Amino acid sequence: MQGKALHPIEKKFLRALLAFKKVRLEEASKAAGLEMDQARRALEWLRSKGLIEVEELRRRYYFLGRGGRDAVAKGLPERRLATLVKEQGRVRVDEARKILGMDEKEFSAALGRAIRRRWISLVKEDGSFLISISEPEETDEERLLKKLMKGPLEESYLSEGELRLLSELKKRPDMVEQEEKAEVFVKLPDKWRPFVSSLPVEEEVVLLRPEHLLDDRWKKLKFSEIDITAPTPPIYPARKHPLNEFIKLVKEIFVSMGFEEVDGPLIQPAFWNFDALFTPQDHPAREMQDTFYIHGAEARLPDAAVVERVKEVHENGGETGSKGWGYEWSEEKARKVVLRTHTTAVTIRALYKLQNRDAKVFSVGRVFRNESVDSKHLAEFHQVEGIAVGEGMTLRHLMGYLTLFYKKLGFEKVKFWPTFFPYTEPSLQSMVYSEKLGKWLELCGMGIFRPEVVEPLGVKKPVLAWGMGLERLAMLYYDVTDIRQFYINRLSWLRSVRCR
Repeated sequence: MQGKALHPIEKKFLRALLAFKKVRLEEASKAAGLEMDQARRALEWLRSKGLIEVEELRRRYYFLGRGGRDAVAKGLPERRLATLVKEQGRVRVDEARKILGMDEKEFSAALGRAIRRRWISLVKEDGSFLISISEPEETDEERLLKKLMKGPLEESYLSEGELRLLSELKKRPDMVEQEEKAEVFVKLPDKWRPFVSSLPVEEEVVLLRPEHLLDDRWKKLKFSEIDITAPTPPIYPARKHPLNEFIKLVKEIFVSMGFEEVDGPLIQPAFWNFDALFTPQDHPAREMQDTFYIHGAEARLPDAAVVERVKEVHENGGETGSKGWGYEWSEEKARKVVLRTHTTAVTIRALYKLQNRDAKVFSVGRVFRNESVDSKHLAEFHQVEGIAVGEGMTLRHLMGYLTLFYKKLGFEKVKFWPTFFPYTEPSLQSMVYSEKLGKWLELCGMGIFRPEVVEPLGVKKPVLAWGMGLERLAMLYYDVTDIRQFYINRLSWLRSVRCR
């Protein structure tokens, strides 16, 4: 026992076990003079030290439900029916049900059982009548119910026949109920009995109190030993949610690359969310099944010159050399208010405020889509968006920014694939390789803003732009297969995951 200090309640518990070969925890607690909470604590401590053996048994008990108690007091429904028919000699079926006060389901079951037991018979003569054909004898079910009336029965004391009867009785509503109880038995191994017998019985002090220090009495106290090698329970200190930690990491990476963070409101005019991005007003993404609109609200638009240039671009291309979309643009639709469907609504407004100055900005924020929630999609999630403005900016610069970003997150293999987006040309899709999954995954849409997007805002320089779903990137980073994991607050996962 060297190196295993014992708490006073452990010593009390062990000394109590000397009187038993094997004992229930409740009895051991009583013999030791301990509360049950103290006894359970002592049991766990001693089990972890290997000083006791613990056996846990689960026992199943059966007892009468409300229906079972009624059956013992009044008789089973089939017996009550048979008794009624015997007393009256002959009774109509519908009258019997009314007299007994049973609903149709209960009466139908009682009628079937009484007929199968040959207590009554059904006769059809100008209607359905019941007649008595034999004397009802006490059934095995009734004898078992009376037995249960005396108190709960433990499963191991029941015969196979009684267990079969219980199985049938449980099919009847509230007739028989069952409960499982865990019983804990404790045993002190023979090899530790000499050690326990030698334990001192003198009172030990666990906590030094002020009254002990009033005079010299503390010198005579016997202090309990402390085992500094004993394992301590795990502690889970407060910490940030893994998704918040990942957002912080993403922001730090972009700031380290010379980008400045911008932010904006969750509620945006359709003008900035769609029109300024050269998204036609009849585009499917603007329908109610894809976008959340704020009804009864109307947004203010920027200065009339910008609105007019956006209108011309949509209708005929304006001065961009484009043909536009060839329809009559509606300012009313542009004034509609939406929950932003992407954070590009934030970066495009930042681009407008830059007034053609060189800059690199990014935004991380919540966006909203009217989508069905599943393992890969959410109706509310986060996006990472960014733009870089400057003379001589090319697609290679953009590919370099994203490659560096991914590598700072630990993704070494990156490639780009041509694709199409309404407001960038040329456009690319960035992909990273997952070593764990063994495949390439699409993560980010990117490209150079079209003239139809930037020129109405007064921007003449190339503008690099990209956007990606943050949760999808976090899934890859944390090895998560279901995007909903980030929001269900499962403590075991929250405690185990760490941001690298």
